[in-house]
Amino acid sequence: MIIDPGKMDRLISVLKYENGVWRETGRLWAKVEYTAKIVYSAFAASSDGYKVTIRKNGLVRLESALEIEGEHCMITTFETSPRMNYVMLSVAKLAPVECILRRQGEDTGTFYGIVAEKYVRFEHNTPYAGQDVGLLLITPKTVALRTGDIVAAMDKRFSVQECHMMEKTHNAYEVYWTGDA
Repeated sequence: MIIDPGKMDRLISVLKYENGVWRETGRLWAKVEYTAKIVYSAFAASSDGYKVTIRKNGLVRLESALEIEGEHCMITTFETSPRMNYVMLSVAKLAPVECILRRQGEDTGTFYGIVAEKYVRFEHNTPYAGQDVGLLLITPKTVALRTGDIVAAMDKRFSVQECHMMEKTHNAYEVYWTGDA
């Protein structure tokens, strides 16, 4: 693998999820190139993002996030070579939203998650006067939800239907909201 770092002329922030919020842990110079169609989760639709080249360091890990020009970006791939002094990252632009967890009728805490469109297959359903919205809620690994939990986000209350917790760096939850059309 040949890495051409080019001009590392963009200052980016490295973020870590601690105590329920994303906190800046440092800054790095990087080469940043816009790209479309970055896939963050096997269950989510793709997102716009960047290809980022940085020098090897101990600050950036796969579970880190980056802030590039004020945009929150989640790391999707982390490529390095033992003989090279550079790391190539693919990052997806995904803005975290504040979520409130409700269990057994009580609000039990807040956390930040990424709300993404689900990757779905096409189904032709009979039209009716109701609306079912299914989204994917992606959280840091430290946030563990259960089927049946209620999550308030974006002025709606979503029900957790499916839990996908096999990724090393994050969890993905299929959440649904039903209302009148």
